[in-house]
Parts: sequence; structure tokens; C-alpha cells
Amino acid sequence: MTMTWGLCGPDHVGSERRTRTLDIGAAVREYNERAVPGMGAVWYAKQLLLATLGVALAQALRRHGMTHSNIAVANAIEALGCYFALTRDNGQGDSRVRGSEKLRGKAGFDFKTLCKPGFYVSQPMRMGSGQALLALGLVRAQGERFNAFACTDFGGEFINACCEDDGVLLETLVQWALKGRAVSDLKPGVRQLLSPLHGLPAAARALLSRR
Repeated sequence: MTMTWGLCGPDHVGSERRTRTLDIGAAVREYNERAVPGMGAVWYAKQLLLATLGVALAQALRRHGMTHSNIAVANAIEALGCYFALTRDNGQGDSRVRGSEKLRGKAGFDFKTLCKPGFYVSQPMRMGSGQALLALGLVRAQGERFNAFACTDFGGEFINACCEDDGVLLETLVQWALKGRAVSDLKPGVRQLLSPLHGLPAAARALLSRR
């Protein structure tokens, strides 16, 4: 008599991908700082655009009477970029994209929802960008507090070079935020400009390289 032994398995075994940081984040930041002083935790250029754009947008909205802080708006812009990367560019698992769990299933939200605490990750990339923004002259401030930053003329020039539109993107985001429109109302061009998975134009990279 022949007997077959084994275990009954499920019909479908799902795959799960995890990121192991190995607790070497501090060592990476130290290496980056020694390699390029002033860069802190910035390791790709789109981080600089998202943070600078956040400061510029916060300034513009305050001129219209809105009271969101630099931190809230910059986090919202980063969350928006990562949302587009996840939903439009298949950015799941890419190290340039955060919030895959937080942003999962979210849709139809507006700017005010984006700015709410807890909507996005607790440690955004923005947190490691302040030193680099100051060192490159993209912002100015008395001290290093992000909420005290103000976009410089060079910061505005950098944003325009990234967007290749002489301020159109910033005004588009201002009007989108003021009118409380849903994220789906933003055009594909805006989605590509904000997604961390799309690089900066050559002109924007050249501006940074000269600093």
C-alpha cells in the first residue's frame, strides 16, 4: 500500500514585501553629509522640488487668507506626489515613494484633507530636507525651523525650471486648494511633475549643479 503525506495549503498564497532598514539611516545621513556638506538626508533631487514648492505654496495661500503652516503644506505636496506615484506610476516598493499603507484606498480627497494630521506618514522626506534647502539658497530663514522658511528668488527660479511653465503649476495648485476641488481635478501634467518617480528637467538640474 502506498501512502502520500503532506500538508493542505491554501488556494492562493499572497506575497508581502517588507522594507528592512537595518537601522542604518543615521549612517547614511552621515555619509551623505560628508560626501556633499549641507545635503543632510536629501538623496535625490525631486525631494528638493517638493519641499520648496510646499513652502512657496504655503506663502501664496497665506496671501489669500489661508493659515496652513509650511510643514502642513509641504507634507501635503509630498503626499500628493507619492499618491500619484502609487496610483499612476506603479511606485509600490520604490524607495523614493512613501505612504503606500497610509495612502492605500484613498481617493477623491481635497487639499484640506491632505493637510490633516495623520493623512500621510509621520516621518515624511520633508523632515530631512531643511538643511539642504538653506544650503542651496532655495529658502531663507532665521534659524532652521521649517515653518520659518520663506522661498527665495532662486527657489522660485528653481520651481519654474522644474515645471518649465513660468509659475503656472504654482498658480494651478493655489486655485485648486482655494476652490476645494478633488484630487481627480488635477491634470496629468501636474501628476507627472509631482511624482517622485519622474526626474527633473535638465535646466533644473543645471541650476542645482551650479550651487
